[in-house]
Amino acid sequence: NSGELARLLAEFGVEVARIAVEGDDEGVLAARIAELCATHELVIATGGLGPTLDDITREAAARAANVELVEDERARTDLLAWFERRGAPMPQLNLRQIRIPRGSELVRNPVGTAPGFALEIGRALFVSLPGPPHEMRALWQDSVRARVAARFAQPLGRARLYLFGMSESRFAEIAGTRMKRGADPEIGVTASDGRLSVLVTARGGGAGSAAELDARARAAADELARELEPHVYSRDEGRLEHLVARELAARGVKIAVAESCTGGLLAGALTSVPGISASFERGWIVYADLAKQSELGVAPALLAQHGAVSSEVAAALARGAAERSGAALALSTTGIAGPSGGSAEKPVGTVWFGVHWRGSTRTHLLRFPPGDRERVRRFATNAALHLGLTALREAGDSRS
Repeated sequence: NSGELARLLAEFGVEVARIAVEGDDEGVLAARIAELCATHELVIATGGLGPTLDDITREAAARAANVELVEDERARTDLLAWFERRGAPMPQLNLRQIRIPRGSELVRNPVGTAPGFALEIGRALFVSLPGPPHEMRALWQDSVRARVAARFAQPLGRARLYLFGMSESRFAEIAGTRMKRGADPEIGVTASDGRLSVLVTARGGGAGSAAELDARARAAADELARELEPHVYSRDEGRLEHLVARELAARGVKIAVAESCTGGLLAGALTSVPGISASFERGWIVYADLAKQSELGVAPALLAQHGAVSSEVAAALARGAAERSGAALALSTTGIAGPSGGSAEKPVGTVWFGVHWRGSTRTHLLRFPPGDRERVRRFATNAALHLGLTALREAGDSRS
């Protein structure tokens, strides 16, 4: 949770100065909360709000604030309703979760049994959130975000770039001193399965309006984008599957997929997008050679001569998917995810892609870092989406 909270706080210009991890010792935790609240303006804790006796964040916070725990009736109502909706009896131990330090503001939990709370301790606002990440996110979004922003937000200008096919180290070489801590605008980057998310932040030292800072950030992002072409694929949306869905809808065309090494990840990514039913026609998982032949018409001779992981088979898979579905765009993947099965000619991490667009088929070869089977599969899924996005954009605005 700490990394995600640091990212969320950075959106307001709040810099995380310290991250601490403590065990389930009430006295030690109380002392740490008191120490942090004496030296910082905002302290956020996650975890320790469950119903069991080793969930002691409530007790430790009350001890740090020198107040008692009290039962909150809104928390009781929410807790009873949670169990009633599930048709399950509530264990009496769960009543521990309705107790919060006196003087706290309850942070209601719409997705679980553990409410959070906010309390002034020392010079700080202390916020306690549940440990399960999906619960922490829900409470942050529903109520904590607005409260923190109102009190701590700093004027910022922001601009984003999303890249594919560039390593983080190569990006750092190009960005140079613009990534140095304290630079203004400052550039930060995170990597995820072949994608780079770049954030340009202009602070202005407290000077300048939000519009002026935004303009500074955009200008810096524009300059960086010119240096990074053609790797920049978006400025407003990093999720490749959403961008592909957007382009498909704009053109009114259908997509089909034929997957071997990605085993359904490509179809899964596309069908996770709301509204994709208007564009996603169908998909095939054709892992075995026999499946490639019987389902998509790949010729046995082609497989025998070139092997399943080849340009020729990737092209045949994409063509077969397009012909059988009637989709204008068809994508295929065939590769060696590992950890075994590679060779000198085709090492682990080798993946061929087929892209079929309106009767024309192209293939692409990529070699991903070996060693982690699931990472190779995720890389390949994103690569296929990026290739599909590129094909759609190159096709222009023609509609079927």
